[in-house]
Amino acid sequence: MGDNCDLLVVGAGPAGIAAALQAARDGLSCVILSREPPGGLAMAAGAIGNLPGFAPGASGPELARVFSRQVREAGIPLVSGVIEAAATDRGTFRVWGRYGSWSGCCLLLATGTEPRPPGVDLPVAVSPLIHRDIRSLPPDLSHLQVAVVGGGEAALDTALSMRARGAEVTLWVRSGQIKAPPGLTDQTRQAGVAIMCGHRLAQVAAVDDGLALTFHTGSAQQDITVFCHHLALCIGRRPRRELYDLLTGPDAALPDDLPGPLPGLFLAGDLIRPHSRFIATAMGDGQRAARLALAHLSSQRSRP
Repeated sequence: MGDNCDLLVVGAGPAGIAAALQAARDGLSCVILSREPPGGLAMAAGAIGNLPGFAPGASGPELARVFSRQVREAGIPLVSGVIEAAATDRGTFRVWGRYGSWSGCCLLLATGTEPRPPGVDLPVAVSPLIHRDIRSLPPDLSHLQVAVVGGGEAALDTALSMRARGAEVTLWVRSGQIKAPPGLTDQTRQAGVAIMCGHRLAQVAAVDDGLALTFHTGSAQQDITVFCHHLALCIGRRPRRELYDLLTGPDAALPDDLPGPLPGLFLAGDLIRPHSRFIATAMGDGQRAARLALAHLSSQRSRP
């Protein structure tokens, strides 16, 4: 069992990083445990235009580099790996992963979200050609045909990032309209992304050098099949709540604010705000969670 610390932070996205930095500033011992490098899903952002303090157009990777430097300079341990189990006993939280186990007086779950099931069967043989965000795509997509399925901000941002990498991009939207800010929609059109509304992905098949995608258009006579080299499925995400379920039971509702149902347990970021996934909001959650952990520890230590 790892040394007991004041605050265990699971997740290295904006919420987890902000919590750890605030905890260290307040004098708490802290460890970050994460399956992903610092930045989390923010790494997939091609351009960040609504984060105070960053120049318009700053990218997710740029933000992640800042996070990494700040964590390193603060001397906060960051352990890479998937946390597979969690438990609590007499005021102490314990988590386990493949590479070790850790314990803490407080636990912050900033575990973010995971992609929703695609709704269609995906050929295992071509899984390297199917992506859930920009992070797994090759850096050079010159002269390749890429399809993006989805009509929200993440889908449009992914399409823009693919265009920046040289791809010919088509955005396939299930509904009759795009669900993204007008400015982002205009930017996507101006970048040369073809937008096809009213097309539902029905089948993905492997073909030579790529994928064959079949889309329903509301009439069997109008179904179409197209070819692409890569497919990005940006069709929504759901809270990653496995550790929360282990601690509270699978039927426990996720809170809509930071304090969890157990003393010393806190939640932050996309885990509790899956429909308002803003970097600034997540960072604010992280700072508040660290302060709540400080208050909890102070009250525990002041008891006779």
